[in-house]
Amino acid sequence: MTITHRLAQLSDLASLLALYQELRPQDQPMRPDTALRALQRLLDNPAIRLVVSTLDERPIATCMLAMVPGLVHQAQPFGIIEHVITAPAHRGQGIALAMLEYTLQLAWRKGCYKVMLLSGQQRTGAHQLYLRAGFDGDRERGFVIRRPEGR
Repeated sequence: MTITHRLAQLSDLASLLALYQELRPQDQPMRPDTALRALQRLLDNPAIRLVVSTLDERPIATCMLAMVPGLVHQAQPFGIIEHVITAPAHRGQGIALAMLEYTLQLAWRKGCYKVMLLSGQQRTGAHQLYLRAGFDGDRERGFVIRRPEGR
C-alpha cells in the first residue's frame, strides 16, 4: 500500500467526482463534459493547486489550494484551502494530515504568508485534523454569505 501526494490530473476526474459526492451529497451530478471542462480550468489556473492523495495511483483524498494576490503584508499572497475530503474507507489513517502538510508546503513555496480554511461547525472530527495540521481555530473568525436564490 503506497500513499503518495501530488497535483491532480485530468485522468483523476472520476475519482475526484466520487470524493466530492461524499463531501457534498446534496449537489446534483455534473454532466461529464461540464466536469471535464471545469477540471481543465482548475488545472490551467496558476493560482490553484488541486492536490490528491493516492493509493496505488487512485485518488482517495483531495483538497484545493487557492492562492490570492494582495496589496497587504508586503504584497504576499494568502492561501485558502477548500474541499478537503478523504474517502470513508481511508479516514483515520493520517492520509489527510499528510495531504494538508503537502499542500501547506506548496503554499509556503509560492510565498503565501498565511493559509486559511473554513469548516462546517458540525464537522468536529475535521476540526481536530486541522488543529493537528497546525491551524488555529481561535485566531480569526470566518463568515460566509451565499448568493441569494435567483441571482
